[in-house]
Amino acid sequence: MIATVVPKPPLQSRPPEPTRPAVLVDLDEGDVPAELDAGRFRAGQVESVLRHIPIVTVANLASAAVLLWLGWDTGLRPTLQAWALAVAILTLWVYAYWVITRLNRPRSLEADALRTVEFYACLFGAAWAIMPAATFVGASPELRTVVYAVTLGAAGIGTLAIARVPSAAVIFCGIICSALAVTALRIPNNASLVLAVMTLIFMALSIGIVLSMHRAAVGHALGTSKLARQSEIISLLLKEFDREPGDWLWQTDRQGRLIFASDRLAEVTGKPADSLIGQTLRSIAGARPQDTGWPDLADALARQAMIRSVEVATGGNAPGCWQLTARPRYGDAGEFLGYNGVGRDVSNERRSRDELVHAKEEAERLNQAKTRFLSVMSHELKTPLNSIIGFSEIMAEAREGPIGTPAYSDYAEMIHASSLQLRNIIDDVLEISRIENGTVKIVDGDGDAMEVVEVAVNQSTPDAAARNIVIDIGAAPRAHIKGDNVRIQKVLANLIANAVKFSKPGAVVSIAIERNDDAGLAFAVRDTGIGIAPDDMDRIFEPFVQADDTAARHFGGIGLGLAISRKIARLHGGDIVLESEAGVGTTARLTLPPERITWFEA
Repeated sequence: MIATVVPKPPLQSRPPEPTRPAVLVDLDEGDVPAELDAGRFRAGQVESVLRHIPIVTVANLASAAVLLWLGWDTGLRPTLQAWALAVAILTLWVYAYWVITRLNRPRSLEADALRTVEFYACLFGAAWAIMPAATFVGASPELRTVVYAVTLGAAGIGTLAIARVPSAAVIFCGIICSALAVTALRIPNNASLVLAVMTLIFMALSIGIVLSMHRAAVGHALGTSKLARQSEIISLLLKEFDREPGDWLWQTDRQGRLIFASDRLAEVTGKPADSLIGQTLRSIAGARPQDTGWPDLADALARQAMIRSVEVATGGNAPGCWQLTARPRYGDAGEFLGYNGVGRDVSNERRSRDELVHAKEEAERLNQAKTRFLSVMSHELKTPLNSIIGFSEIMAEAREGPIGTPAYSDYAEMIHASSLQLRNIIDDVLEISRIENGTVKIVDGDGDAMEVVEVAVNQSTPDAAARNIVIDIGAAPRAHIKGDNVRIQKVLANLIANAVKFSKPGAVVSIAIERNDDAGLAFAVRDTGIGIAPDDMDRIFEPFVQADDTAARHFGGIGLGLAISRKIARLHGGDIVLESEAGVGTTARLTLPPERITWFEA
């Protein structure tokens, strides 16, 4: 009565199969959704068909026996005997295969297994289609009715039995119902056409049910597969989470008592896992209500609010710190049930953080102490130094009368020059200390840009002349500057002094006033000196640092000029920008923002 199947062993590889009609779509290699394990799904399809084989065997043999008994005394007995024998052989052979393979079913099948089901569906469909075609001509009306009814019932029941393989079910139902419809038209009465149409309608409905069942099965398999993957991912995440030292999961009831805690909490607290259930987190931690973090946690619990990374202190023999995160849990009716949360022992992180904060505070304290020391010492040094400068100047100029030995006059000049150099160094130290303390205030005033350049050049001219270096001031647009012009002149003078210091004798240092694209101003100082390596471009702006560790010995200086210059420039909203190439030269630009510049047309 019902088509049965015998799946072939899966093949390792097969050539691509031709595209099949949409009505016969199966989960073969071209139709498998990416989210689904096609091999396991096919195995489930075939398993569903094989599961019905014992019942199908009995139904087929019983149906064949009934038709053979009803037609025994007619002239159709030889035909019925041959047909019944063929159906019996096919049915028993399939049943024998089911007995052999029922204990060893594959968990995954290739698409060939479905082709095998379709093949046997064709055989059984043809076997049942032959019955009405062979018996209607010579049968009595009563026998024709019985044959028609049994055959149509076989088509319907068999189609449902193999519905999990929709292509096979469509083939089986289509062959039988088509044969019945054609046979019905041969009945010599007016009802033949109606019977044929009803048969085709039955076929269409059966096929529709099969395809609907198939779509539902695919959807269910996709949902099950997705759920299984999600469960696997969650399981892996939980295992990975549980490997993290100090991390645990917890769950409370509405009173805040634990109803679940992962084993990691027992390891962290050193208490048996069973003893934790029914206790509050605070009692487990051995903390007091007023200890750090617990008042905040109690407030969140009272408001049934989210708990976001609240750090709470733990007591006992080993005080530490936990970090708790949780969200409230609600029932279907919206009632509050408690909390689901995660905890982490952050004692080590907290200690490290506290140590870093302490180290930072200590470093700031020492830096402030250093700055105060430099400021005080600089002031204390300048008092006797001013006396040395004054008296050495009087002696060098012989204001109180001639010095007995001419060499003493030279010594006085050297003392005076060295004292001035030392005073400049002390002034720089005082300036950098004031800047770092934030006590430097910019005193805005109006000044002409070219006058600023000329004053700065005049301050550097003696050193340049001593080294036979020419300072060239190019033609420049007129502009007024709103700023602390004394400090701007000092910055520009420092840039010119650096250019002179690091240039070879006979070189030219050029100074230009440039108008930037944003209408700001830049004082550009260019030299052809030793240049700066790329790795040193940012480092040289740090206090007491020079591009070359030996530069102080070769060229003098303590490395404060550029540091002070950049800080003053940035106090004005500008900057010091360097462009340099080692061995070629350097261009240093002191930039000022457009709001501090007023340009005048030539």
